[in-house]
Amino acid sequence: MYEYMNEYGVIVKVAVEAGYGDGDRLYDYALPDGVDSADIVGRRVSVPFGRSKYNPREVKGVVFEVVGSPDIMNFYYVREITEVLPDYAPLSAELLQLAKWLRDYTFCTYYGAVRAIQPNVSNKPAMCEILSFDPNGRVMVNSPRRRTVIEWLAANPNERLTAIEVAAKCGVSVPIVKKLVKDGVVAVEVEYKTKNAYAKKRVCHKEIILSKHQQDVYHKLCELYEQPVAKCALLRGVTGSGKTAVFIKLIEKALSLGQTAIMLVPEISLTPQAVTKFSEIFGEKVAILHSGLSDGERAGEYARARSGDARIVIGTRSAVFAPLENIGIVIVDEESEHSYKSESQPRYHARDAAKQRCFYHNALLLLASATPSVESYYFAKSGRYSLCELHERFNVSPLPAVSLVDMRSELPQTVLSRPLVSALCDTLRRGEQALILLNRRGYSTRVACTKCGWGYYCPNCALPLTFHAHGDAFKCHYCGYLRYPPRACPECGGDFLKRTGSGTQKVEEALAQLLPNARLLRMDRDTAVTKNVYERSFAAYAAGEYDIMLGTQMIAKGLDFPNVTLVGVLSIDNALCAGDYQAYERVFSLITQVVGRCGRGR
Repeated sequence: MYEYMNEYGVIVKVAVEAGYGDGDRLYDYALPDGVDSADIVGRRVSVPFGRSKYNPREVKGVVFEVVGSPDIMNFYYVREITEVLPDYAPLSAELLQLAKWLRDYTFCTYYGAVRAIQPNVSNKPAMCEILSFDPNGRVMVNSPRRRTVIEWLAANPNERLTAIEVAAKCGVSVPIVKKLVKDGVVAVEVEYKTKNAYAKKRVCHKEIILSKHQQDVYHKLCELYEQPVAKCALLRGVTGSGKTAVFIKLIEKALSLGQTAIMLVPEISLTPQAVTKFSEIFGEKVAILHSGLSDGERAGEYARARSGDARIVIGTRSAVFAPLENIGIVIVDEESEHSYKSESQPRYHARDAAKQRCFYHNALLLLASATPSVESYYFAKSGRYSLCELHERFNVSPLPAVSLVDMRSELPQTVLSRPLVSALCDTLRRGEQALILLNRRGYSTRVACTKCGWGYYCPNCALPLTFHAHGDAFKCHYCGYLRYPPRACPECGGDFLKRTGSGTQKVEEALAQLLPNARLLRMDRDTAVTKNVYERSFAAYAAGEYDIMLGTQMIAKGLDFPNVTLVGVLSIDNALCAGDYQAYERVFSLITQVVGRCGRGR
């Protein structure tokens, strides 16, 4: 188990998953014979760990550095690495350096930092077989259906489809296509299976036309971009001002210089629209990284970025760790959003991690928002960041008018005000669409006994439980605690429990009663539980299949629906009472963003 290091031995520094507290450090291990020390850094290994000399436990670890042959002061007995594990995504030198920074900055462990950066590398990347016409293949085909497949592939050489997709296009069964592959008639190319289904629907590239104000901002950012040092800029633009067009032009510039780009969005719900727009221009160069992907899909996208097949990565907070080389620009859209801050270990902020990556590559960090955070705007005004501003919308349309409704003048227990209901009726009559924002899911926000005042609270979080009509249960939105309602109050035995407050389920019920002919779409974490639900729901709403979309903050920012002419915000003043010193700032940002979804069409 222990081995004496001679002059030919090689020692490596390994971070083990079992290291905590004072034991969290890099441990010395001997490299086994036959393992190339030039290819071991960043790879996962299995090592013996523990005080037991004869029966240590096996743990996983990551090699951080190669020490080489020990000098005379370091002659000692060391353990040898048991096994070099299959690793489909070894960490680069830059990402290992980033892991060290993450450990020092957030006080996490070495291995905890690695797990935040690296996907579940025990999963092999998802692969698929892409079919194409082989001019050198045997084309003597007698079957009409097989001939249909051959002719379609020959007529569409740029299509990159799997056997199932080709069969659907040609109107034949999948076994027919697979038989052509087996007979050598059709060529097969194996590649990483991408989550970006929009890349295969690439349209002709359209030149992005910038307005005069956008051109001024773009030229200023280009001058900053060309400086051979790390730099940071804040792009503050009103909603609908065309910040995305500026992003696209800057990424085009980065690709033309042989560099890569990362674009972060605050919510998974925003990735479909962003990826669709970017894929129409950049095609299969776009990869997606977020927690909604399966392990195989995530490993596949990670491998595409690492191999260079994808040169643009779009995703949420974790996409900042994408294994791209020669990064030219990192864009943080809606940079003020609190979702960029991780709530679990390591508790990093994506904006800070992006700064570290830009320092390493001398890249441009572009922070963008209609409502930037107070600290970012302060840094911009004080000269620490470069400040660029867009003061008007791209189509020169006015910002929507905002009306306040005092709910004290409305009927008791009313969720929707009379002016809002009237405006909804007018909007539907014109054939236009509306958004309704209520940043509280569930049916009722609090349940209490009318006799003694006893209420339902989470035993883990000490917070009020929310009643959900679907499932007839009380739920904690923080830890997931679930409890079914009792028939009587547990404290006094009272048989009447009063439900107060309103959630999206209650508003959906009220809208259905007031507007029975309206087609209603509810979007919150209770409805968006399956894969691809964001893409399907937002695409259906954009296509006009729904009249009203009701949801939480996931519908408030980053979305572009030209036919939306009315936005309603319910009970927004309740958020001002949140136990957070940034509550006022967040409420202002949320209102500004959701109001900006209105009036974006021509």
